[in-house]
Parts: sequence; structure tokens; C-alpha cells
Amino acid sequence: MLQSLMTGVALGMVQLVMMGGYALAMWYGSTQVAAGNYTGGQVLQVMFAALMGGMALAQAAPSIPYFVAGTAAGGKIFKAIHRQPVIDHDAPGDTLPTVKGELVRGGEAQANTKM
Repeated sequence: MLQSLMTGVALGMVQLVMMGGYALAMWYGSTQVAAGNYTGGQVLQVMFAALMGGMALAQAAPSIPYFVAGTAAGGKIFKAIHRQPVIDHDAPGDTLPTVKGELVRGGEAQANTKM
């Protein structure tokens, strides 16, 4: 019983805010039409643009934590990209005197497991 009452009150509040917003927009639009600043069609265009924008924001709201996580991850990636390596890549290195090995085609890869 209490849950049904609270659900009804919550739905009623949502409807009150929504319809109150429409009423405020229509009232303000009518004052602008009466003043000659806008036409009735322009007032309706603004109302529908605001309505569609609000719905788009409401649909995007559940994805905001993913955008925040992606931004944080992007910061870490750019930090890793721009860091200075500890190894000096311009320093002269050692050159191996000889390298022995065989190329085998079609064979199975084997690794030495006894180290």
C-alpha cells in the first residue's frame, strides 16, 4: 500500500514538473508573441527544440560514468605516451659477434624448457 502511494506521488511530481515547464514556456512565449518579438511558430520551435534536447540528455545520462572512465583512461594513456624512457636510445650498444640459427618451415615450434 505504501509503495503504491509513493510510486503515485513520484509519478505525480514528475508530471507536475514537466507540465509546469510546458506552462511556463507557453506563458513566456505568449508574452513574447504579444510584444511582437516572436511568432507563435517560433515559440513552438523553441519548445520542441528544448523538449528534444532534454530527452537526448536524459538518454545520455546513464552513459556519463563511461565517459568519465574513458577520459581518465585517456589521461593515463597520454601520460604513458609522453613520458621520457629511462633507456637512452642514442647510446651505442653492443653488437653480437655471431648469430647462429636455423629457419624451419612447416615444423612445430619448440622451446627449451630446461633453463
